[in-house]
Amino acid sequence: MKFLDTFYLALRSVLGNRLRTFLTVAIIAFGIMALVGIFTAIDSIQSGIYNSFSNMGANGFTIRNRETVIRIGGGGGATRGANTSRRRVKTSNRNKVIRYEEAMAFKERYAFPSLVTVSFRAGGGITVYYGQKKTNPNVQVIGG
Repeated sequence: MKFLDTFYLALRSVLGNRLRTFLTVAIIAFGIMALVGIFTAIDSIQSGIYNSFSNMGANGFTIRNRETVIRIGGGGGATRGANTSRRRVKTSNRNKVIRYEEAMAFKERYAFPSLVTVSFRAGGGITVYYGQKKTNPNVQVIGG
């Protein structure tokens, strides 16, 4: 058979089975549309997650020497950390003070391309004095 004969045979088959042709084309079009939609949704979700994490500072981390204390109710009781009932904390390292020399040694050994800083949070709810002037007792003092 020549190419023209094959083409006319295919055209007669398509025109003779219009319902099958329509369903086949519809299924292929729906599949391509679903695939493009899924890829678009994945890209937009991924972009949204990356933007959210970069706004929160996902490229940075903090090393602290104390755990979070959460007060529950008015009874004065406190629970330490989050999910302490599920995990065990080494008591030998809990609340161990990080010395300035240790922080500087970590800064020198941290070899990844980054900006490393050392800071100290002196406390919150502090009154700052300068000469005869003073602030309200709601200042947080952080040194860096």
